[in-house]
Amino acid sequence: MEAKYTYLNDLYEFSLEIVFTENFKQTIERYSIDWGIKGDSWDFEACVISKPATKNSHRSLGKYAIIYRREYLTENIISHEINHLTAFILEDRSIDLEGKNGDYENMSWLNGLLNEVVRQAVREEKIKLKKSKIPSVLIKE
Repeated sequence: MEAKYTYLNDLYEFSLEIVFTENFKQTIERYSIDWGIKGDSWDFEACVISKPATKNSHRSLGKYAIIYRREYLTENIISHEINHLTAFILEDRSIDLEGKNGDYENMSWLNGLLNEVVRQAVREEKIKLKKSKIPSVLIKE
């Protein structure tokens, strides 16, 4: 089963396809054909792919997809891929990740927005997130 959501962002002029799939390899192969992406191996829990706008288009609307394997979805994987996505979007637009004050506000603001958008799609799909393989200990004081 595959579910796809589309998010449009006018401020940075891009579209984002958020995909949850059970057949990751088939989904990636379809995108690689449709978007002209080359890759040796697509055996990941998730990935971000991009198809920047062509110079001939009257509007510079980049196209991105973030593809998650349902069975491996964790909070960590969601955030990890969104971090990549955020960097790609800003770099494609020559926007300094660090920002003029060196506080990474450019990156942080967009990263937070994209986290909200993807988590909204996760809730819509009623996906139960797995526990991360990376152990973490939280101590309440």
